[in-house]
Amino acid sequence: MIIGILEDDPDQSQVISEWLTQAGNECHVYADGTRLLRGLKSQGFEMLLLDWQVPGMDGMEVLSWIRSNLSWSIPVIFTTILNQEQEIVAALQAGADDYLIKPLSKPILLARMQAVARRSGLQNDVSSAQGSLEVGAYSFNRQSGQCQRDGEIVDLTKREFDLAMYFFSNIGRILSRELLLQHVWHLSGDMQTRTVDTHVSRLRGKLDLRPDNGWNLSAVYHYGYRLEQILTEE
Repeated sequence: MIIGILEDDPDQSQVISEWLTQAGNECHVYADGTRLLRGLKSQGFEMLLLDWQVPGMDGMEVLSWIRSNLSWSIPVIFTTILNQEQEIVAALQAGADDYLIKPLSKPILLARMQAVARRSGLQNDVSSAQGSLEVGAYSFNRQSGQCQRDGEIVDLTKREFDLAMYFFSNIGRILSRELLLQHVWHLSGDMQTRTVDTHVSRLRGKLDLRPDNGWNLSAVYHYGYRLEQILTEE
């Protein structure tokens, strides 16, 4: 995952970054909440670790801004020395997904992050999807490379099929263009190309991924895309 860390203690931030990097994550550390929010818009973090007490915009203010202004629910874990019951309850009620009290334990931090990632759908990686996949009116057969909607075959190229299956295996997850390039095109994530945007546009049309059809394949900032299923009340 790409993780944003709000931590003003250099020693703490270095230790946490090393733990998470060794576990295969990419970390970006900020000592001030305002800078973290600027980083969120450019980096598109998939999870945040927030210290409550930092200079300037603190962790609770960052959490409040995120829950009030973002159109998606990014997982947030608090890591702080504040350990009173009312503080823990306040953070959880404000929208935090978990709350860890310092000093941190590496195994516990990683385990709790994995648990939050599972609940948030961040560990549903399409690259491991095998065989068939059925979601609503859509079905995908990896062996034949065939996609059907309501039982009718949809004419997709191989790349469009792989991209569609990636999205449908990661519903609700924000997928960066770099991630799509790596897993669908097997290209370097830092390549500058609009091929992702072109394919997403075609896929949206071919599969009729529109809100009035119960789906929304939307751009997120200038970072990537997210496929959402829109559930209507009966």
